[in-house]
Amino acid sequence: GSGVKAPLQFTLRPWLEDGHAPQHWLPIALIGGVIALAWAGFRTVHLIHTYRLLSRQATAADRPALGTITGDRDGDPVLLACDPLITPPQLFAIALRTPLPATALQHDAPLRLRAHGKLAEGEPVVAELPDGALLIPAGPAIPADTQILCDLLDSVGALQRKHQPH
Repeated sequence: GSGVKAPLQFTLRPWLEDGHAPQHWLPIALIGGVIALAWAGFRTVHLIHTYRLLSRQATAADRPALGTITGDRDGDPVLLACDPLITPPQLFAIALRTPLPATALQHDAPLRLRAHGKLAEGEPVVAELPDGALLIPAGPAIPADTQILCDLLDSVGALQRKHQPH
């Protein structure tokens, strides 16, 4: 009850005397360092790959494209795109990297895009929005056959699949 509080004191002496010497933590620190370096290496390779892809596609001739953004079974963004100058039209599904530019989701009609790179199977296609923002591919374009279209555009079925026990 006197209202005087003793200051909190902390010392490493009991910790060191109990046999928890720093040399026991050295392997843990080394493992942590290796994990951090591996992660940094992975991120660096990923950034270099993205930079090279964007540089290569920036020099490629761009073509008009129409598209819409939807999601796959896991909710990851997918661009459905086609070249309006090719007949018969063929849709391609292009998985997109996140985060998406905000303007990519602010549309109520098909997106009028510029496709950098060949809109063909197996090709990485960078799509440019009308405001200049880029949609970066997470993988190559794949032809959107009937099954893929049903999976991508069936929101009711996707919701049911999401809530089914596995």
